[in-house]
Amino acid sequence: MTDSYSDYLPRSQRLVNAAQRFKDSLTGDASARRFAVDRLLAATGQDFIETVTFGYEEGATSSSIPEATDHGEAFAAALLDVQSANILITAGTALNELGASARDASLDEALQHVSTTRAQLSEPPKESGFEMTPGIESATLGDATKSFERRSGIALDGIVDDAAKTVGGAAAKLVKLDPKIVLEGLGKLGGAFEIGETAGRLIQRGIEKLKRALEAISNLFGDKALAAIKQNISEIWEDFKAGRFTKAILARLFGVAEVEAHIKEILGRPDTSKDRTDAASNALAPLAEDYTRWMKILEALGTGISFAGTALAVFHFAGPWLAMLLAVGYLGVIGGTLLIGIEYTGERGILGWARGVKQISDTLPAS
Repeated sequence: MTDSYSDYLPRSQRLVNAAQRFKDSLTGDASARRFAVDRLLAATGQDFIETVTFGYEEGATSSSIPEATDHGEAFAAALLDVQSANILITAGTALNELGASARDASLDEALQHVSTTRAQLSEPPKESGFEMTPGIESATLGDATKSFERRSGIALDGIVDDAAKTVGGAAAKLVKLDPKIVLEGLGKLGGAFEIGETAGRLIQRGIEKLKRALEAISNLFGDKALAAIKQNISEIWEDFKAGRFTKAILARLFGVAEVEAHIKEILGRPDTSKDRTDAASNALAPLAEDYTRWMKILEALGTGISFAGTALAVFHFAGPWLAMLLAVGYLGVIGGTLLIGIEYTGERGILGWARGVKQISDTLPAS
């Protein structure tokens, strides 16, 4: 996932520039405002997710599809679409398109969310206890074994801890919705859902973009992957409602105990070497960086979805479908976090996107 959001940074800057120009035009004359609206519509006209190429479509072969884009880039594109939608909706509100004011979700706040995300994705990933540099160079095989055991433990703990934060944030929003809507949303995850027509060019454009982005988020994983963890999503939601949700639940879903047992067995084999064990230890550092990036993107998605809910709640026309839209969005964030966590521990990789902790440990033996 390295540089997976390299396109996000320049594209989001262009979005911020267009939105700021629009904001400044609100105090100007009508012609300046019309020009600023046209520039904002141009900056948000194409769904960013449409620019991403995928190479894992069901039934495709390596010769029939283009090279796959980094999957992290796809999620960064979906995130930018959600943020673009929020800017369009709040820009339309600022123009009083529908005669309502979203006091708790302003254009300034929508812009601030983009700026905050840009800052978070630009900063170096937290080391989470890893000695990123210099690389591990052990004196003996025994030292190398201890280093890998320690670092793999840190990696597994970090995967669970970060996932718990992301899942908890989305689940806390989810439990505020009607349980019937949540159950219906779980059934629609990975599919399409309907929204109504509104008046107002910017607001309508923003709502349509938001809908497409949320549908794309769940579609990015594929039907088979979502089917594999829908029951897990339901269980987490039930546990969270009942106040039973803990990190131990995620550790079980991610197969942490199984991976730890596998590592113990691998480290006890006679055909490991110091160099291979050190190489495996050093391979855990980029894995931690990639996972940190995933969690930043998924957390930002959850924040963007929540903001959209606040921005749209003031409009009476959103009543019939807004809760469903939010449910699908939050469920997508939870499902995505589960799938990524499972992928990075490596116990039962469903997606095949990354080499997890378990797969890295498999490189220790000579055979």
